Amino acid sequence: METTSFALMVMIVAITGAAALNTDVATRSERSLFMRRTCNGMSVDITTDPLNCGRCGNACPMGTMCCNGNCANLITSREHCGICGNACAQGNICCNSSCRNPSTSVFDCGRCGNTCPVGSNCCGGTCTEVFSSQRNCGGCGVVCPNPCVLGVCNYD
Repeated sequence: METTSFALMVMIVAITGAAALNTDVATRSERSLFMRRTCNGMSVDITTDPLNCGRCGNACPMGTMCCNGNCANLITSREHCGICGNACAQGNICCNSSCRNPSTSVFDCGRCGNTCPVGSNCCGGTCTEVFSSQRNCGGCGVVCPNPCVLGVCNYD
C-alpha cells in the first residue's frame, strides 16, 4: 500500500510539476520527498544532512549544523539560535545558543559575553552604574536632580 501511495505521489508530481506543491500546507513527508537527493549512491535530505547541505558534497564546517539547506552556527546564528529555525526577535543577538537583547542584557551588554559589573545595569548596550549616578539613579534613564544614594534619589 505504501509503495502504491509513493508511486501515485510521484505520478502526480510528474503531471503537475513539483513547483506546484504549496510547501506551506504540504506535510513534512511530502516536503522531505522533494528535498531528498542521491549523493554518492545514498538518498539524503539536503535540508538537514551536514555532509550534503543544500546540495551534494556541500559539507558544513565543524561546529555548524545544516538548517533548511544552509550551514548554521547554532551558538551565534540569529536565524537558528540554539536549534534550527529558532530566530531571534528583531534587535536581539544569539549568544551561546540563547537570544539576548544587547541593549538590556547584563550578561551580554552591547555584545556577547560583555557582563556588567555588580551594581550596574545594561542601558542601551552600555554597562551603567545605577547606585550613585544622577542620570541613571536606580535604573536606566532615571534622572535624579539630587544626589543618588544606593539607587534612590535623595530628596532631603
